[in-house]
Amino acid sequence: MQKYAVLIGMNGAGLTNGLYLPPGGVVVQLVPRPYRLQVNNVEFGELLRGGAGGGYLEWHASVTDYQNGDTIVTVSEIIDVAQQALGMFDSARQQYHANEEL
Repeated sequence: MQKYAVLIGMNGAGLTNGLYLPPGGVVVQLVPRPYRLQVNNVEFGELLRGGAGGGYLEWHASVTDYQNGDTIVTVSEIIDVAQQALGMFDSARQQYHANEEL
């Protein structure tokens, strides 16, 4: 994990691996719709931000195949959120080099 700038994954316990990202690392949680889980994403995001010192983003599915229970993910949406996460990582790394805090 320490070699990755961004960790992107479906919501779940596997995202706690974001704690091992390098300084400035960003975690992106993909959240299915409708969102029915009883998880406090604010606290989860704060936990992950504390580990990597970078950022936390959520992507919420806009389309779900209710009959099959599938979340529909479009490539362009994931590219957009990945670019946003990489921008957050770059900003955090620049701040690190300026302040040597991360």
